[in-house]
Amino acid sequence: MSAAAGGGAVLTALRTATAEDHQLLDGSLPFMREPYSREDYVRTLAAFYGFVSAWEDEVLPRAKRAGLDLAAQAPRLHADLVAVGADPAKVERVSSLPVLDADAAVYGSAYVLVGSRLGARVIGPWLMQHFGIDADTGCSYFGGEPEATGPAWRYFRERLEANVGQENAARAADAAHDTFVQFHTWLATQGVAQPREASNSRQAAIAS
Repeated sequence: MSAAAGGGAVLTALRTATAEDHQLLDGSLPFMREPYSREDYVRTLAAFYGFVSAWEDEVLPRAKRAGLDLAAQAPRLHADLVAVGADPAKVERVSSLPVLDADAAVYGSAYVLVGSRLGARVIGPWLMQHFGIDADTGCSYFGGEPEATGPAWRYFRERLEANVGQENAARAADAAHDTFVQFHTWLATQGVAQPREASNSRQAAIAS
């Protein structure tokens, strides 16, 4: 789920500052591993919905005021939950979100959620094949409209470089880190990701 290479000075600073966070989150998720059951997938959708919907309610209006107009992704998760027979109204939503006290922080937090869409271009096809579903039957969040992902990422990069100067890159990076930590922690509490500590130990073992 990590962001693609390339970009300007602010994006480079964000990527460098959160490289470990990217690695820990990616390594903690169960996608493209066996066994991965339908129940696992439903739990994953619910966990993502619980975070993404709360984050978008809070951050998307602020992002728009800061010059960043992002398409909501929570409706896709809502539709997927319905398609797999779950009730979105019963999904627990995260209650703690990063403190975003400046426009740069909003951009930094958005970097995590927008960047996560890039990984869906790989995860989506795997899920579709694994479960025999498509964008209309439970995989619209991870597998819907992959051709729109690249343009959406380029738009974010352009707005990031235009609206967050290098003098504010550190504030954006702090917010990105906080968002990674809270997203990872939330997914772990919902049983769909390894805790950061376990992921860190696993990465250290692999490196050694």
